[in-house]
Amino acid sequence: MAHHSHEPQVTVLPPNKEKIKKLWTVAGILGAITAVEFIVAFSMPHGAMKTSIFVVMTIVKAAYIVGEFMHLRYESKVLLW
Repeated sequence: MAHHSHEPQVTVLPPNKEKIKKLWTVAGILGAITAVEFIVAFSMPHGAMKTSIFVVMTIVKAAYIVGEFMHLRYESKVLLW
């Protein structure tokens, strides 16, 4: 008895170079901000200035992540706020 499978065919699309470039750009920006955070962490003495820098950089990273990965950057300003 012959076995015939009815599996769907998979079509492999060529990679979208624009999307891949955008992902590397986002990763680079987040990596750069993280590198600056490490430099600040290990080069500045503890204090209010160091804490303020970390709070600001954390807010910037969070806003960038939300804007890119949740696609809020591309929404209207009313929805954003």
